[in-house]
Amino acid sequence: MFAKLLLSGADGVSVSAGLDERTYPALGDLGIRGDSQASILDTRLFKPAARSGNHEPVHRIVAEYGAARHLIRMINDASNPFSSRQCLAVIAPNGVSRDELRGLLGWMAALGTQETQEAIIAVDPYAVLANGDPSRLSPRSKLLLLDGLVALSAEDPFFRRNDFWRSFSASGFFTADTVDAVRCILNQPEDGGHLKSLVFQLLEGSSAIDDLVPELENHLLDPASTENVRVGALDCLLDCQGYPWEPTLGHLARENSHIASRISAKIIQRIGPDRVARETILRMLESSAALFERRDDRGIGSRYHIRQLVREFDLQLTVWSLDRLTDGLSCECAAKSATLCHCRDDVSKIAGLLLDNYFEISLGPHDPARLWRWLEGLNYHGPKGPDDSAAG
Repeated sequence: MFAKLLLSGADGVSVSAGLDERTYPALGDLGIRGDSQASILDTRLFKPAARSGNHEPVHRIVAEYGAARHLIRMINDASNPFSSRQCLAVIAPNGVSRDELRGLLGWMAALGTQETQEAIIAVDPYAVLANGDPSRLSPRSKLLLLDGLVALSAEDPFFRRNDFWRSFSASGFFTADTVDAVRCILNQPEDGGHLKSLVFQLLEGSSAIDDLVPELENHLLDPASTENVRVGALDCLLDCQGYPWEPTLGHLARENSHIASRISAKIIQRIGPDRVARETILRMLESSAALFERRDDRGIGSRYHIRQLVREFDLQLTVWSLDRLTDGLSCECAAKSATLCHCRDDVSKIAGLLLDNYFEISLGPHDPARLWRWLEGLNYHGPKGPDDSAAG
């Protein structure tokens, strides 16, 4: 039944013929009669639709899996002349898969024989990866799938299109048999397309990460890589137990870019500020402070990740950071007034975030002398009140 529904484009079934028989054909028209109608609808594979008497599959994946299982059984039945070639002529006419049937293709590949897997991969490798269970593929099929994705990316680097923001997992897909193929993909020159980001997403949580650490590091620390690629490499490395983050954070601090600052903040938040040397955190804050010199929309937007990071600081780290950032801070541009001075804007912004955190987590009493040492050298052009800032 599921195969008939999906191949016909119907949304569900009806217990009787109705006005919407094209989208909800009657069970009798599908060859199901008598007591079989009630037994099918009582299996919890269907749920009531909006219109009385109509029923839909409880979930599309359930329908795709059921349909794929039925079609694969027919293909594998030696007494049945139905072949995978005939099936693909309907699901992917002229070698182009129908969008609404890509899930069916994925499950057919996961459940099919080697011959069926190869035939479907040749038609739509991304459908096989993004649907069904690609970990069930044979080692040979996995390599063919990766080769197919490389060829697809060469033809259309943005092959994921609107599917780019979709997140999914292919746990078990990457094994020792596929590591070398993945390494080849990661070593290809950056083209700004979707392939590498997709590979990083699928690698998360995989045991293959340990064998790809050098490649992941190269992408994480390469300023020429896109932010999606760098963050994808970071997400994979964060799964590596015992990975040494101090050298990486030092490298990112020297890069002194918006992307490097956001990546550093994410690293420190994930592993915990208490597991990072205080001097490393200070270098990160000092390098990020330069971002606030750019008084434009992007510069303003870049402050959020610093604010989120500072909120993870405990009282001791907050006080220590304020002591170091404000020590000896004074005007160096010889401006005639504080209004005309901008040489301290960057550090003042960072110190302001730290001060907000200090007053949010400190119960007092507060040392007036220490507060004055922090505040004396700061310079703000747009002061905030108590409603906008805990330090206001």
